[in-house]
Amino acid sequence: DYDRLLENAPYDLPLATHYLSAKFVKQVPLAEVERRLGDRIAFDTRAVAWAMAAVSDGERSVELLQNACGFSPTYCQQFATKLAMLGRDAEAAEAFERALGDESVDDVAKANWSGWLVNYYQSRGRTDEALQLAARSAGTGAAAGLVTSGRLYERLGRLDEAEFAFTSNAEHYDAPGELLGFYY
Repeated sequence: DYDRLLENAPYDLPLATHYLSAKFVKQVPLAEVERRLGDRIAFDTRAVAWAMAAVSDGERSVELLQNACGFSPTYCQQFATKLAMLGRDAEAAEAFERALGDESVDDVAKANWSGWLVNYYQSRGRTDEALQLAARSAGTGAAAGLVTSGRLYERLGRLDEAEFAFTSNAEHYDAPGELLGFYY
């Protein structure tokens, strides 16, 4: 009898998620997630992760991610990515900036998340900001950072710098695809 169990253990996340999974099988309505998980989705990354997997409605997942962005830079990155996919670029840029500005995020993760924002800055005429972010990303040595900087340099016609970034990526990660594409 789930109702009695949930009444006696209202904060038991595994119990609540098991109940919701058993009752709704494929897609759980957001209203039911909010009712059963309550305030947990406002501060518990485990509850948000479960809710994201269980709620498939795109706008509803945006609501969950927006809320989670308030307490987790990883969710800010996911929120930003979702907004970018929906064409909400200005909002996406703000969320990416929030994620990349969080000091709890390591530099490699920031490099991995920076590509879209570098492109956004450059496409809006904010070239200096794009160059600074690309340089920080490449400076980590992360493959995504090297590729991001290489692509920016290529778009700006700074071909020697682009070649250097793509060559570094190819040599360090045995991944010549970007370098070959650049040469092509």
